[in-house]
Amino acid sequence: MRMKRLKSVRYSRYVRIVVLAMVLLAASVMTPGSNASAQDEDYLATPTPAPWQSPSAVTIAQGRADFNQHCAPCHSESGKGNGPEVKVIPGIKPKDLTTIEAQNGGVFPYRGVEDIIDGRKIIPAHKRFDMPFWGVNFQQQGQEFTAGSEAKARKRIDAIVDYIATLQRQ
Repeated sequence: MRMKRLKSVRYSRYVRIVVLAMVLLAASVMTPGSNASAQDEDYLATPTPAPWQSPSAVTIAQGRADFNQHCAPCHSESGKGNGPEVKVIPGIKPKDLTTIEAQNGGVFPYRGVEDIIDGRKIIPAHKRFDMPFWGVNFQQQGQEFTAGSEAKARKRIDAIVDYIATLQRQ
């Protein structure tokens, strides 16, 4: 009799454990978003950028206009780094923008140039106070850092990058 009762106790413990495991499994399956990855939950994660699109003539013209107004004072209209501000601002040495592609194995690094112009990412080889943070300066006044303002600033920066790509020496 004692043996029968002992088997019965073991069996009921086993049944309780199995039932508990099934309840926990069912609860985890039914919880919304339970299969979301850490990337999905990290709202600060940088989204994967779309592939760079071939620019239109209008985009290049807009990039040239912004470049001539904001970049040429230091880099010159030709992009060689000998603009008129070089004589006025002591100690600045603007980069020759016509050799970027050659310095990168014949490939123009669109995203890297975009990051440098934007200025808000840390780029070890670039002293951040050598040039303005255009990603901040191109924000719409009164709407800074909203999605719409960020998109417009990015569009202007991308147009400048597209224009700089046309300056590369072949």
